[in-house]
Order: sequence, then C-alpha cells, then structure tokens
Amino acid sequence: MSVTSLFPRTVWFRTIIPFLSIKQYGAILILLIIKAFLKVFPNGLKNASYLWQTLIRPYLILFSLHGTNIIKRG
Repeated sequence: MSVTSLFPRTVWFRTIIPFLSIKQYGAILILLIIKAFLKVFPNGLKNASYLWQTLIRPYLILFSLHGTNIIKRG
C-alpha cells in the first residue's frame, strides 16, 4: 500500500503542503522537474548536463544568495 493511497491528494494539499518551508518547496520543484525531464527524454543521462546548466544550477545560485545583501526577502 502506497502513501498516496492512504492519503488522498486533497489531504496532502490541505494538511502537509501549508507547513512546508521554502527549501522543501524548492526540493519538491527540482524533483518534479527532473521527473518530467526524464519522461520527455528517456536517455536522460546525456541530457543531464543540459538540465544542470539551465535549471538546477541557476536555482541553487539564486537560493544561496537568498537572505544575503544581494537578494533580500520580501
């Protein structure tokens, strides 16, 4: 029995998602992007460097600058 069968999708959105931090949202977003990328491109290892260059690395750079003097929250 999987976790999603125990908890319907609406329960996830109402109870768990509001309590996630911004870092957890980012981690979920990256995992969803990678999952979609591997569905579109089955030979994902050849395209992994492209994915890293265009999506993941810029996000990590921006996220590491978040909270510094360069990017202020709010």
